[in-house]
Amino acid sequence: MNNKGFAITTILYGVLILFCLLLLSMLGILSSYRGNLEKLMDKNNGARAIVQSDSINKNTFVPVVGTSGEGKYVGNGIYSFSKANKWDAYCLQPGLFVNGNKYILSYSIQKTGGKLESIGGHSLASKEVSFYINNTLQEAVEPVEGNTYHTVGYNPLTNLNDSTETYEVRVEFLYDNTGVTGSNPGAICVEPNRALNTAVSVNISNLSLRKIG
Repeated sequence: MNNKGFAITTILYGVLILFCLLLLSMLGILSSYRGNLEKLMDKNNGARAIVQSDSINKNTFVPVVGTSGEGKYVGNGIYSFSKANKWDAYCLQPGLFVNGNKYILSYSIQKTGGKLESIGGHSLASKEVSFYINNTLQEAVEPVEGNTYHTVGYNPLTNLNDSTETYEVRVEFLYDNTGVTGSNPGAICVEPNRALNTAVSVNISNLSLRKIG
């Protein structure tokens, strides 16, 4: 009886080991498939990731704030940003870009406090701008002093001010900082409530910068 029980136990352990090996093999195949799929998607879209959330640091994504604002990395690819001054921003630095190249900047933004009246940002070095919120094309305003997407907001949606929804933002643009001067020239900035003295706190996550072509 003991020998029979030992044999059954051995068989069960063998089956368990085979199941674990099969599971690990399947996970490896899925991981490889996902990597190949992402490469194929990038190839088909003509886009190449050059910056991701986990590799952006204080030298490439920099808060530009006055005494009333604060920006900091809080971990897990999330940047916490609070502002009360209308010009406070969180900016990708010019060293990431090359004149004449086209890029896609994408990120998620979620209100954590205050009042969110507009979503957008600004840059004096971006041209041919297409600006999307939740995959819906918005109007990109280009004032006299440079090209920008700073005044775009959710004006038609009355729930924006009180919503803690996570909004998905995508900005496609041609980079050209030739002759650009002024404050933080050549940077591409994330700037909720731009030109408004309305205090707001947000989390910025899933930050990605891709070169097109």
